[in-house]
Amino acid sequence: MRITAMVSGMVLFAFAGVAPGQGTIDVAPQWAFCPDEKNVGISEGWQVSTYDDSAWAKIDAGRQWEALGYPDLDGYAWYRKWVDVPKEWEARPTWLLLAGVNNTYVLFCNGERVNSFGEPAGRGVA
Repeated sequence: MRITAMVSGMVLFAFAGVAPGQGTIDVAPQWAFCPDEKNVGISEGWQVSTYDDSAWAKIDAGRQWEALGYPDLDGYAWYRKWVDVPKEWEARPTWLLLAGVNNTYVLFCNGERVNSFGEPAGRGVA
């Protein structure tokens, strides 16, 4: 499963994949990360699961952007990660827990928009 999140703000704390009775997956380490200061991510297809993010920085979720080398970033940025979901979780409800997002997020799974929070401030978020 490809998880992609477009985030507006400065903080994205932690992610965890959870299936009731099946445990959790710590998905915080090693996200592909790219600031989107010109807000071109949607129009360039950054949400699509086949988009090539190999040139993006690798960061761990759970820390402020300032602490990760982006002290002046204020706007949108993208996080992308492949997550191997255990076969035992198949056909079970599964959650992605976002411990904290400052301002806004739009969440995609396998290229499909599945959730959002906050107001995109007229940024053309589809």
